[in-house]
Amino acid sequence: MGVFDFCDEIAAQYVFYATTLKEQKEKSFKQFCQEHNITGAIVQGLKITDPYYEEIQSTDFPTVLIDLENKNPKIGSIGIDNRAAGMEITDFLIDNGHQQIGMINGSKYASVSLQRQLGY
Repeated sequence: MGVFDFCDEIAAQYVFYATTLKEQKEKSFKQFCQEHNITGAIVQGLKITDPYYEEIQSTDFPTVLIDLENKNPKIGSIGIDNRAAGMEITDFLIDNGHQQIGMINGSKYASVSLQRQLGY
């Protein structure tokens, strides 16, 4: 069962909000959630240098991180082993005869990018 199905089953709303770095500097994660009447958050795509990432590492607000390092025992997180995934795809290409393998990666401040590069 996915998030949308679960929310439908319990009569809750699932809303997507995107924030910019500028917005993160203007108001805290807690303020953002209060202003939008958010009772729980699923967060992805933050960089480890983003203000919301730092705040979430010490929050007790119901939060689940997707593919982000989590040092906060009060919140949940899900993800894959990005280092192993980078290694697996690189090995696959090598095993299939490819020799000049390049990698296009994301931000150097995104933990998933760093882990994938380590695997590569």
